[in-house]
Amino acid sequence: MSDETEPAIRVTLRDVYADVQDMKRILQDVAAKLPEHMEQTRSRLNDHEKRIRSLETRVLMAFGGFGLLTIASPFLLKVLFP
Repeated sequence: MSDETEPAIRVTLRDVYADVQDMKRILQDVAAKLPEHMEQTRSRLNDHEKRIRSLETRVLMAFGGFGLLTIASPFLLKVLFP
C-alpha cells in the first residue's frame, strides 16, 4: 500500500528554481537580440507602407480619371458626333 500513496516524481523548489533560471537566461538572450530584429522589421514595414500608399494613390487617380470620363462622355459624344 505504501507504494501507491507515495509520489512517483518529486519536484522540489530547487528544481523549479533551476528551471526558472534557465528560462530567465533564454529570455535575456531573446531580449538582447530583439532590438536588431525590430529595426529590420520596422524598415521592411515602412517600405511596404510606402509601396501600398503609392499604389493606392495610382488606383484612386485611375478611378477619378474614369469617373471624369464617365461624366464627360455624353458631352464628348455630342461634340464628336453632332
